[in-house]
Amino acid sequence: MTEHAGTAFPVPTDRIKTGIACLLLGQETSAFDNGTHPYWKAMAARLQVTPVGERPALLKTEIQQHPGIDHDRFLAEIAAIDPNDAESQAPEVESNSLVGLPEALPFPTDALPPVLHDYILDCSLARGCPPEFIGVPLLALAGAAIGTSTLIEAKPGWVEQPSLYAVVVAPSSTQKSPAMGDAMEFTTSQAWRHEIAHKQALSRFDQE
Repeated sequence: MTEHAGTAFPVPTDRIKTGIACLLLGQETSAFDNGTHPYWKAMAARLQVTPVGERPALLKTEIQQHPGIDHDRFLAEIAAIDPNDAESQAPEVESNSLVGLPEALPFPTDALPPVLHDYILDCSLARGCPPEFIGVPLLALAGAAIGTSTLIEAKPGWVEQPSLYAVVVAPSSTQKSPAMGDAMEFTTSQAWRHEIAHKQALSRFDQE
C-alpha cells in the first residue's frame, strides 16, 4: 500500500472507506481483514470501542494529524458512501460457519451487581442482542478497573488478579460491535463520575 509523501498516512482502498462508513453508523463490517494495513486496523479498533455519536469527531481528529492529505475531501468521500454497499467490498462469510457449535449457556446477569445487571438487560433490549454481548466485555473491563487493588489467593502462594481475556463469537451483523461500545460507554462514564468525586474530595480536604 502506498503512502502520501512526507506522512505516515496509508492511502485507504475503497473497501477501507466503505468499512469506515459502516463503523461511523454503528454497523458491523468485515472490511478490515488480515490483509488490511495496521494503521486502518488500529483505526477500526478505536472506532469500534468509541460511542457511535463520537466516532465522526474521532475520525476527523485523527485525519487532521496528517497534513499531507486533503482532510475535507477525505471526510467528504466517507460521508458520500452508502454503508449498505460496504459489505460488498469484503469477503463473504459462510452463513453456516458457526453451525455445530454448542448452544451458549444463559449469561448469569443475576450474579452481577444490580447496576451492571440492569444496564446489561436495558442495552440488550434496546439493541436486540443477547445480554452476553454487553456482559462479556463488561466483565473484562471490570477486571481492568479492579486492577491489583483486589487479589484472590487460589491456594497458599498462588495469587491471581482479575485479568480477563474475553471475546464475543457470533455471525456478522448481530450487534457485536455496538454492544461492545455500550460496555465501553458504561465504563467511561463510571470512571468520569469517580474522578469528579475524587477531585471534589481532594478539594474539601485542602480546605480543611
